[in-house]
Amino acid sequence: MATSEPGILALAFLAGGALGAMFFGGLWWTVLRGASSATPARWFLASALLRMGLTLAGFHVVAGGQADLLIYETRAHGEVCLGVDEGVLVKAGSEVLVSVRRAMGGADLGQLRAVVEREYLTLDEDERSLREVSAKLESGFLHRFAEFQRD
Repeated sequence: MATSEPGILALAFLAGGALGAMFFGGLWWTVLRGASSATPARWFLASALLRMGLTLAGFHVVAGGQADLLIYETRAHGEVCLGVDEGVLVKAGSEVLVSVRRAMGGADLGQLRAVVEREYLTLDEDERSLREVSAKLESGFLHRFAEFQRD
């Protein structure tokens, strides 16, 4: 399946449109409700956290739970495939900047995926326990925030 297949691009466009509509529709609803509320700060904070969480979850679903491949096209090299660990993508005008912690190139997507899974996605036990503790801290914060909001 080519990355430029029109059906894939159409689905990505629709998913992006739906996520954008949810995010900005939620913002619009929050402004309407928050402006007339006795506690507008709570409305805006809760809305921002919820909208960002839902949008990021939507990105995760659209990416199939695996955001480990970066595919781009240049005039000089054509289509380039990279397996990436984690990173940031910034678009400013016509310039796109990508910064990743670790990256590995390859022409065969199947082989590249296997390398990515072997090299990047197998976490050692220390990193797993650290992520588990971090998730518990985040969960506790969200639980206390929800209780704060009820009071």
